[in-house]
Amino acid sequence: MATFVPTTQERADILESLALVGPAKPVGYLPLPTVMKALRLTIPAVEQEYANGSRQVRVLGPEDCCIKGGAVYVFDQPALASLLSASSRLLTDLGWPTDSEAFIRRIAVEWLTDDHPLIGLVRQAFGDVRS
Repeated sequence: MATFVPTTQERADILESLALVGPAKPVGYLPLPTVMKALRLTIPAVEQEYANGSRQVRVLGPEDCCIKGGAVYVFDQPALASLLSASSRLLTDLGWPTDSEAFIRRIAVEWLTDDHPLIGLVRQAFGDVRS
């Protein structure tokens, strides 16, 4: 089986999920196999590139994540906290966490269907502004 080696443009397109994390896209993620095998990045390299004063990196293994092989999540703490605060009542009513770290862990383990009451909020967290 041939190993996928992304072109420079493909690499940039893949990493865009993490690179664009900020106020308009509070959360991004990539599957760990993509990060380590296809992009040939280490977790410390991802942390060095994407963690800063407001952005945090969390690595969740397959046992803590619904993404096969696990995933690395990057989130903008102030932007995500603001988004969760604005929806705190809905989150609380549905038994979901309003804390950024706990929210990341919850979205990592639970894949939401299109009819889930929080799908709009989760999409917004990922910068998906569908109408």
